[in-house]
Amino acid sequence: MIKIENLNLEYKTFTVEFLRSSGETFCAVKNCRMVQGEKGAFVSGPAKKTKDDKWFNLVYFDKGIQADILEAYNLAVMAADIIEEEKPAFDPNDDLPF
Repeated sequence: MIKIENLNLEYKTFTVEFLRSSGETFCAVKNCRMVQGEKGAFVSGPAKKTKDDKWFNLVYFDKGIQADILEAYNLAVMAADIIEEEKPAFDPNDDLPF
């Protein structure tokens, strides 16, 4: 199973957690990003910039894992949108209790 944590919708970054059947995390990959490429969306793992200003990926996901992460990401985004919609809007005209 795959779980998405630390979702940042502004920067499209997140942590991918791989779960045992018990639900316990056995591996987490931080600083992943969702990228919209020419051939569609894909997951970019964490990357590091070298001294000569080139980037290289520290983690690669195969197509099967990418599909599973994309599905989990879409569910996490939908859940985050629902939570955001349920938050009451702040009204500056409301009486504050203090």
